[in-house]
Amino acid sequence: MQSMRTFATPVVVWALAVSALPHAARADELDDELATWRERPAVASLSTSYPAFVTNAYGGGSGALARSPYGFFAGADGGAAAFFAARDEKQRFAPAFGGRLGYQWVNGLAMHVGFDDLGLEPTVGGGPLLLPAVGLRYSLPFIVEPFAELSIGATFNSVVASPTGGIGLGISVPVVRHLAFELEFRNCMMNVDGSVRDVPTLELGAAVGFIGH
Repeated sequence: MQSMRTFATPVVVWALAVSALPHAARADELDDELATWRERPAVASLSTSYPAFVTNAYGGGSGALARSPYGFFAGADGGAAAFFAARDEKQRFAPAFGGRLGYQWVNGLAMHVGFDDLGLEPTVGGGPLLLPAVGLRYSLPFIVEPFAELSIGATFNSVVASPTGGIGLGISVPVVRHLAFELEFRNCMMNVDGSVRDVPTLELGAAVGFIGH
């Protein structure tokens, strides 16, 4: 019995080693195939661009996949602005429009300079209020991109001049490469008619990237 066990042990070990050889060879083949697959141009491009695609908020699209333009961009919007009633005043509304130029990084942070015609004239007169400002925006990387915006500037007409701060919330909807539509609610605070006033605006616009990805 002892001699049989002595003979059987190396036979079993040899059989296991032989049966394992095809599996080892197949594992080597899979490693080689995976390395070759990774070197393909399309896959290599995807592996390098995927992080930018996920974190991008204002930048170009690829094929049928659109995303907002990042890099330099220009935007324009229009909507309505309001003076809410204060003291014995009546609530007033007016058409508003504006434009902006800026740059957005691939991480979703953007800086721009803009100019808005609020369309509202204070009770002291002087014509519609105008608002040049510098803004900072951050967008989240979703299919419909929500964003928050802060701005600082100065409101003026021929009679009034006041430092102005604003905060806005909105959504950006990329539609094709380098183009996105936007809807934003913004509230500006300024000193008009002898008191600090809130001037909310609701505007629909578009942004076009002309240099970038």
